[in-house]
Amino acid sequence: MTLTNNGDVLLSSLNATVTGDFSISAAGSTCGSTLAVKAQCQIGVVFSPSQGGQRTGTFTLTAAELAKPLLVGLSGTGLASPAISATPGSVSFGNYNVGQTSPVQTVTLTNSGGVPLTNVNAGVTGDFAIPSGTSTCGQTLAIGAQCQVGVVFVPTQSGSRAELISVCY
Repeated sequence: MTLTNNGDVLLSSLNATVTGDFSISAAGSTCGSTLAVKAQCQIGVVFSPSQGGQRTGTFTLTAAELAKPLLVGLSGTGLASPAISATPGSVSFGNYNVGQTSPVQTVTLTNSGGVPLTNVNAGVTGDFAIPSGTSTCGQTLAIGAQCQVGVVFVPTQSGSRAELISVCY
């Protein structure tokens, strides 16, 4: 924010405050305790939303020579963090012979965060695979939207196997 003293007197005892989810940043701020006639200075204001949605606050500047404080309305929109959940939380395929492919098990992914997820990409490793055509997930998953990923188990050796589905966004 740039402050300009358009008056004919030096402004002294400058004091800037903010309310709401806003704070004054020392970085980028050049104002001291006085502002000379026709001079300018900058005060950095930072927005750190405490929750999603429209957030408001007020910037207030006082000086000994001002009859009333300078008030500037502040606003910003807080976005909830990205999040994704999976149902079911685990899948048991049972017992299969080495090289045998299990039937497809479906995992539902839900965008449980507050922003659309972009570049969604599901993957598995080890003795598990996502067969072509078994995923309904596109590149973007809207807020509250769901998609399904089909997974199969193809053991390459005997014994118990465990892996994770990883979803990148």
